[in-house]
This record gives sequence, C-alpha cells and structure tokens, in this order.
Amino acid sequence: MDLCCIHDLLRDLSTSEARQINFFGINSDNDATSSSTSLRRVALYRNVDEYVTINCSTATLRSMLWFSYSIIHLSKLLNKVGKLLRVLYVEAACLQENKLPKEIGEEVHLSSHHKALSDAIEKWCSLRSLSLRNSSSIPPFVSFAHHLNLYKMFLHGRIKNLPKMPPDLAKLTLNGSQLQQDAIETLEKLRNLQVLRLEQEPYCSEKMICSSGGFPHLEFLVLDSSNLKEWIVEEGGFPCLEFLELNCSNIKEGMGS
Repeated sequence: MDLCCIHDLLRDLSTSEARQINFFGINSDNDATSSSTSLRRVALYRNVDEYVTINCSTATLRSMLWFSYSIIHLSKLLNKVGKLLRVLYVEAACLQENKLPKEIGEEVHLSSHHKALSDAIEKWCSLRSLSLRNSSSIPPFVSFAHHLNLYKMFLHGRIKNLPKMPPDLAKLTLNGSQLQQDAIETLEKLRNLQVLRLEQEPYCSEKMICSSGGFPHLEFLVLDSSNLKEWIVEEGGFPCLEFLELNCSNIKEGMGS
C-alpha cells in the first residue's frame, strides 16, 4: 500500500502518538523546532533552517521526505544523513534555485548541487525507495548496481544517460525522461522489473524496439509518448504482461503479428 485516506481527527491523533514515541517527526510552521536526534522518519516542509541547525546528527534516519524549496538546507543536510537511509522522497522543485552555500565548496551552480545529491544517494546502499519529483533534470547518477535493496524508483526529469539500475528493481516510474533506444535496451534486461510507467514524454525517438525475451517478468506497463510513431515488440517480448495502457497519439494503428 502506497497511500491511504483517513479522517483529519484520526490523522491528528496518529501523528500526536507517533511523535510521543519518536516514530516520526513532521517539521512545519507549527513544529519548526523539533530537535530529536533519535528519529528514524522525518518529513520536512517549512522552516527547515531551524531543523538543520538544531539537529546536528541524523545518523539514525531511515526515512526522509523533503517538501521544502530550499536547495541550501537540503545541501547542508545531505552530508549528515547516515548510510542507513531506506526511503528518500524529494520534491525537487528546489533544484531550480541557482546557488549553493560555500560549505559545499566555492559558490557553484546547479550542476554542482546535482553532483552533491547524486554522490550522497549513491552512498546510501540501504535505500529501498527513491523518489525525485518535479525537477527539470535528474542528477547524473553513475550506478545503482550496489543498491541491492532498492526495489522502487520514481524519477521526474530529463535523464541524459540512464545509470546502471538496481539488480532487484521491481517498480519504476520515469516522467519526462526523454530517453533514447539504448535506454530501452537497458530497461528490458531488468529481470525483476514488474511495474513500469513511462509517462509525460519519456521517449524522444519516433521508433521503439523491444527485443525477444525482453522485460521477462514485467506485468504492468504504461507508455505515454506523443513522439512515438512505431512500436515494435519482437516475438517473445513481455511474456508475463497482464496490463497495458498506451497513450501515444501518433502511433500507427494496428498491431503486428
């Protein structure tokens, strides 16, 4: 289960009880000075400068949800998070800001922040779920090959070069990635991939070829691309596919044999 809806009173009771036992913390306008350093789960919204300043250690964090627009404080927090982090969710609109603090080095531009973010994520080998949303481009990750527990990823933004993916990745969503055919050839070799969503112009070529035997365990596929005009699936491709949704307005009508 990813999401659920509950009554606001039940939510208030749940969050109050959770805070008392240090199950998680929520940083917002009304809770800007939460300073427990033993929290395992934290959600950061506003006034994160006070949280980053007060919480000198975040080595125990297992889950971090980042909804702030401050690239500066995200950068400061990255080096404090220990290697035990399992869930990272970043509303990456903050990546549109221009400068980084000198604590990371000399004043540099967005590309250096991307490098700092990718370096931090690559060291968190305990990650199980990674979500980077609302960014114009994804940081230049080199490899997730050592993230043996990472089974779920959501990446929103242009990907120049698809990194090596986690070997046991089961769920993948790519939004606005503008991939090429070579990326499809990489994805179809992921033997444990079960759910794949390619949405909001994920593919920039007019022709896509899926090889025989490709996507051996994929069960759920969503493909949303106005650029795609021809989709060729060789015999033996998608042997376990159960659900297919195509939102490709320019694709040729009809299916090949």
